[in-house]
Formats: sequence, C-alpha cells, structure tokens
Amino acid sequence: MEYYQAFYRWTWDREQFLATRAVAGRLTGAKYAERFNLKASHLPARPYLH
Repeated sequence: MEYYQAFYRWTWDREQFLATRAVAGRLTGAKYAERFNLKASHLPARPYLH
C-alpha cells in the first residue's frame, strides 16, 4: 500500500482502498475486485474473415 501511495500519490488510506474494491466486488459476486478499462488495440475483424 505504501508503494502505491507514493507512486500514484494516493491520499487513500487502507480502509478507503478496501471499501472501493468491496463495491466492485459486490458487482461481481466476489469479496474484492478491481475495475479495468479495456482499450481496443486492433481493428475489428473484417466481414470476409467469417
């Protein structure tokens, strides 16, 4: 936790960090979870490739 606080300049404490992960966890049926953003790194498959 200290590493992330220093590297990302987080002002969260441990309880705040776990609380946000618990909210995401409830959405997935897990105790804790982390959200990720997916960015497409390639073009969609062309219709002729089906």
